[in-house]
Amino acid sequence: MLKKILLIGVFVLTSHVAYAGLLLEPYLGYESGSFSVETAAGAKGDATTKGMSFGGRAAVTFPMMFVGVDYQTGTTDALFDGDSTSETYTRKTLYLVAGARTPMGLRLFAGYGLMNSLTYKIKSLDSNAVFSGGTTFKAGLGYQFIKFLALNVEYISRTYTTLKIDSFPDFGFKDFYKKFDDSGVFLSLSVPLEI
Repeated sequence: MLKKILLIGVFVLTSHVAYAGLLLEPYLGYESGSFSVETAAGAKGDATTKGMSFGGRAAVTFPMMFVGVDYQTGTTDALFDGDSTSETYTRKTLYLVAGARTPMGLRLFAGYGLMNSLTYKIKSLDSNAVFSGGTTFKAGLGYQFIKFLALNVEYISRTYTTLKIDSFPDFGFKDFYKKFDDSGVFLSLSVPLEI
């Protein structure tokens, strides 16, 4: 009996390896969301954000799932409540991503941030402020409506816990902020290429 169970296990494991493939999926999209900030002094502020991002996924594929990495970069314009002009930030995020897919082209996926950063150019100081650390995750739904084109919608949540400012190397996140949350909905078109 044990030999039969082992034989079935070997068959199942090797049959999935035989169908393994590689997914390369560049994408371009638009994100709309918000910042929620609380300063070290206790003042709270919110901003609406919008901007373009691009990136790509590289994953190992199996018949009904995929596992890999997802890199996304882009700019976002943030308009804080009460301000008349927006400020531009640059984002870079690397995710570990896994998903399930159906033969009809529907995909459900999630990603956990391995690295994230948000950079703001402080023009008056000619210096960069780089937010990083914290927790980043995404959850998405995609539909491949033709062979090489898919429409994706994702919810992305990021928190930042580290701050480095070129002009003030001795100061950190806790000197300026209690919290900095960044979330939004990302709508993208992608080109899923399977090898």
